[in-house]
Amino acid sequence: MEKSYNKRYRASLMENSEFVRQFGLEKFMEMQKEKYTCSQCGGIISIHDRECSECQEKMK
Repeated sequence: MEKSYNKRYRASLMENSEFVRQFGLEKFMEMQKEKYTCSQCGGIISIHDRECSECQEKMK
C-alpha cells in the first residue's frame, strides 16, 4: 500500500502517520490545505491528477 501511494500520489502514508503522531492532526491538516490549494487561483488541487479544479494549473 505504501509503494502504491508513493507512486500514484507522491504521498507517504508512513511519513504522514509519523507527522501526525509527532505534531498532531490539526498541524497536518493545515499543511495539507496549503499543499493542495492552488497558488494561482485558490482552487483545490486534486491528489489524483495534481491539477487545480478551477484553473487547471498543474501542481509541480
